[in-house]
Amino acid sequence: MPARADRRGETRRGAGPATGAGLARPRGRPAGPPAGASMTSIAAACALLDTLAALREPARLTELVQATGRPKSSTLRLLTSLVHGGLLTRGPDGRFSPGPLVTRLATLRHSWDALARRVRPELARLARRTRESAGFSVRDGAARLLLARVHSPESVRDHLEEGARLPLTRGAAGEALLAFDADRPRGHLREVRARGWAASFGARDPNVAAVAVPLLDRGGRLLGALSVSGPITRVTADRVPAIVAALEASRDRLARDLAR
Repeated sequence: MPARADRRGETRRGAGPATGAGLARPRGRPAGPPAGASMTSIAAACALLDTLAALREPARLTELVQATGRPKSSTLRLLTSLVHGGLLTRGPDGRFSPGPLVTRLATLRHSWDALARRVRPELARLARRTRESAGFSVRDGAARLLLARVHSPESVRDHLEEGARLPLTRGAAGEALLAFDADRPRGHLREVRARGWAASFGARDPNVAAVAVPLLDRGGRLLGALSVSGPITRVTADRVPAIVAALEASRDRLARDLAR
């Protein structure tokens, strides 16, 4: 479904086409559990973790059963799976507490939150200078996560919210992340890396164009990508040099600030 503009002129995307339809299961491979059953188990595990967090201290199986109202057998199965996955640990006294994976995830979240706080003032400067929306994205597996965002002051604008997960292979920010996260980028990504910036026109959304540059730390490690995006009728090829200059100036200021 093509993107459309809402009454405020903000570009929004419709639902994409379904994927994976008609794929046959290879012979001899047992069918997995129904998707609904898997999602129910995940939801139950999340509820169990939430219950433990609300208790604010390590808890025994009986305490968690009482707090959740779930059967003892299924609760134990979920707890065992969470322990094996590193989300929980079980002490010698039988009490369950957060596991090492939770600590690593919390550390990552704290690091991302701190980075977003330092980036937002520069994004505001970019939005004022270009009058387009400015964002900062980080790689999140096979996707990119929009960690920080400042909207354009214009009524017609590219509208995305912080926390959005977007395709890594579509759009300027994703290209910048891919080009600078690989030791030897290939094809078009090699060109992006050589010139130091990426531009896209209608790649993620047919009505949106964007320009992006990578943000590296002092050791050359990729931190994320700064981007400016807007309606394709405004962010045109002849504006790219000026937008690149604004992005590079913001990137350099951020690099100096983060190096302190």
